[in-house]
Order: sequence, then structure tokens, then C-alpha cells
Amino acid sequence: MSAKNNRHPCDRQICGRAIAPNIALAQPPTVVEGDRYHGDSTMKDRQMNRTLNLGLAAALGIGMVGIVPQAIALQLADGTVYFERPPSLIDTSTSRSTASTAGGTYYFTLEVPDNAGEPLKTVAIAPESGNSASQRIRYRTDRTTAFAGTRRSRGEALAIQSTAYDEETQALTVEFEPAVPPGTTVTLAIRPERNPRRDGVYLFGVTAYPPGEQTHGQFLGYGRLHFYQPDYRPFWH
Repeated sequence: MSAKNNRHPCDRQICGRAIAPNIALAQPPTVVEGDRYHGDSTMKDRQMNRTLNLGLAAALGIGMVGIVPQAIALQLADGTVYFERPPSLIDTSTSRSTASTAGGTYYFTLEVPDNAGEPLKTVAIAPESGNSASQRIRYRTDRTTAFAGTRRSRGEALAIQSTAYDEETQALTVEFEPAVPPGTTVTLAIRPERNPRRDGVYLFGVTAYPPGEQTHGQFLGYGRLHFYQPDYRPFWH
């Protein structure tokens, strides 16, 4: 079954839904994490693990960008930077679920794990469909904000360097400055000009990137939003 058919039994929009792909796309090579030390490890054990890591990395053609106790950042021989453990898309929701309504906000919440190996620099959000004029969504890029935590439990505001919208692909790209460190839950709040005119379920593919000139984008799955016609309201609204 494809990811987009993995539907929640309730179509409630306000709670949102993050749909993970069944198949991980372009996963980075796996490196043994020998530098996760334990209290009873001896110096000899640590040196042996480190040597094994470096030897395996050399065999795979991987450069190791800094070795830290909790995570190992991955870099290929050509300079491409990967997350060691990619962020997760944990929630998607909207403040207004009526089709064609203006003034709403879409929330995408991501969790950057402690062992990500790299901070989160860029997030790209693109609709799976929306080629027709009635499905197209445009954004007020100057109104994009971000904060630590979730929609219901907000923390401090996070600085955004830039927000760009691609008319052809309808992708919205948000860049953080500084990048969001590992161990952080972050929520993006993006503002559409209005909801799509056509009602129905819309899937938004979310891709995360670490910092660097040459980086590998990790596809995190689909965020699901459901829009309704003005004359229809689910009983839970």
C-alpha cells in the first residue's frame, strides 16, 4: 500500500496527520557508531571502535565530519552531507479547514533527534498534486514563522533566514538561521493566501536538509490536510 493511502480512520483536519513513507528514500550509508561510550568501556576498547569506524568509512568512501559521543555526521567522498538520523514529521494541522477561506495557518511539526549528527537547516514542503487552478495554493512568504515546540505547546521563536515559493513546483522552501540543533522539536507556521477552492484531502511532501553547500535532502513523509465545503462541517468541529 502506498503512503498516500495510509489514511487515518477519522478525517478530522484540525488534529492533522503525518504520514510516513513505507520505503525510505535514498537512505545514507550506515556507519557503526563505535564512539557511543559506556561507563565501563576501556581506553583500548574505545580506540578499537574508533579504528573500526574509520576503516569502515574508508571502505564505503565516506568522510566522517567530526566524531561526537552521541552521533556521527556523515559526509560522502564528494562532500555531500547527510543526517545520521533524519528528523521526523510528527504532526500537520491547519487553523481553518474550509475550502477557499483566507486567513488560515498551516502547521508542520518536526522532531530533530539527539543523534541527528547535523542540525536542521532547510525544510521544503510541496503538494503531491494541485495542478488545477482550484487545487493550487499560494503562500504569503513574508508571514512564515517558526518556533520550538508544538502548536499546542509553543516555545521560543526560531529565526528564519528566507522563505521561497516555486510557482512551477508549488514547493515552499524555508531556511533557518541559525540551523535548528539536534534534540529540538520545531514547528513551521506557514500562511497561504487562501485555502484551495476544491475540497478534499491534500498531501504535502516534506523534505529536510542539513547545512552545507552540497547536502542530501531526506524525505520525511506526507503531511495531510483536509478541507471541506462551506456548507459542510464534521460533527467534531
